[in-house]
Amino acid sequence: MPGYAIHLAVGKQILNNINISNENAFLLGCLAPDIMTTSISQKQKSHFSNDIDHISDKPNIELFMKKYGNRMEEPFIQGVYAHLMVDKWFYSDYLPKLTDRIKIKFSKEKMFSKDGIYRDYNILNKQLIDTYNLNANLVNIETNMDELETDTGQAGIDKVKMKFEKACAEGKTQFIDFDSLKEFIEESAIKIVTELEKMKRGTGFWHAKWTT
Repeated sequence: MPGYAIHLAVGKQILNNINISNENAFLLGCLAPDIMTTSISQKQKSHFSNDIDHISDKPNIELFMKKYGNRMEEPFIQGVYAHLMVDKWFYSDYLPKLTDRIKIKFSKEKMFSKDGIYRDYNILNKQLIDTYNLNANLVNIETNMDELETDTGQAGIDKVKMKFEKACAEGKTQFIDFDSLKEFIEESAIKIVTELEKMKRGTGFWHAKWTT
């Protein structure tokens, strides 16, 4: 799954381009599917995913919208939507293009090992934090989402803070380079802003299908 810094960077870029009434709730939503869970089975639920091994998250966006489409005016739900879309595009678009570009075979086990993509995240976090002025100074809130364990929210926020405090760009990445990741973040933000604006106007596929 994309790291915390990636999700917050997309969230910050969205906030730079659209007015959202509660930025804390929105950014918390951008992290919630990852930090408001305590087990793999719960994380599958929070990502609306049927992936048994959870190595790759390909959220079922239609399932999410079917249940929460009528709450898309809520900043927290908008943040969760952003998180799920970023996960979906990361696995369906970004990683396949990345593996083609660096000419390696797409091996989930290798890429998602502790010495693979997660090591890359640790190396890139400092750049992302500095580039997008990221922090985890968030306040936990009640979510009213069955798929999340809201009482774990503060512990999750504290975990992100600790990870950011320890961020230090050392070493060379194996899979992800900063420029392509930055491009992915900014393109994802633009696409999500477009969809949120359509929903706000009462247009677009998701609004027509699930909010009427």
